[in-house]
Amino acid sequence: DILLDTMFELPGLENVEEVVVNEEAANTDAKPLIIYGEETGKKEGASA
Repeated sequence: DILLDTMFELPGLENVEEVVVNEEAANTDAKPLIIYGEETGKKEGASA
């Protein structure tokens, strides 16, 4: 149940590098920590 909500949210999020289930998330109703990477700028193939 810990990752249930995250499992459905994750596909819609960008630049996610890691999901951490810490002690708080394991022992309470807190959500897992979502760690984002750096944004790389423009997407490939984009033209002006």
